[in-house]
Amino acid sequence: MKKVVILQKYLMPYRVPLFNALAADRRIDLTVMYYGTKEARRQATVYPEKRFREKASRVFSIQGSYESNYDFPVSLYNDLKKIVSRCHHLHP
Repeated sequence: MKKVVILQKYLMPYRVPLFNALAADRRIDLTVMYYGTKEARRQATVYPEKRFREKASRVFSIQGSYESNYDFPVSLYNDLKKIVSRCHHLHP
């Protein structure tokens, strides 16, 4: 089984079917990792049913303008290291 990590700033509903299809493949162990915050104009609240693993990194965010957030994913590096270490543990 291949470990696949997809980095996304945030999740949008139209991406969920693609991620569900990837997660349904028995050859893929999928994790979707988020590293940012949504702009005010992108506050989707209804999502199709999600069938994949998710992880949100801690983010320090500064609100710029209406469409601009300045995101600093403070835990992203450590979060990715944990996923990689689990892979090496499974496949030495």
